[in-house]
Amino acid sequence: MYPKSIIQLTAHLKSLYIKTAKKLKGSDRRQFMAEVVKGLGIGGQTVAERELGWNRRTIRKGMQELESGQPLLMVSGVVDASGLKQNYQTC
Repeated sequence: MYPKSIIQLTAHLKSLYIKTAKKLKGSDRRQFMAEVVKGLGIGGQTVAERELGWNRRTIRKGMQELESGQPLLMVSGVVDASGLKQNYQTC
């Protein structure tokens, strides 16, 4: 059982945040999630995970993108001893 949080989200806000996040893709979505969590204050990641169903790793990645001002790169290739090239793409 989770302890009661100081932060309370109304049903309307929960619905709004969830619908908005679903409409966004990639970096925009992560950065939106990070902005919402920042607005929730201390314990915001936990509240967002529990109440909104958002993944904490995704939120953290969005926080990093907000701080850096750029989308993070994701490696989509495998590098092995044969020297296979890495493929980079923005998320």
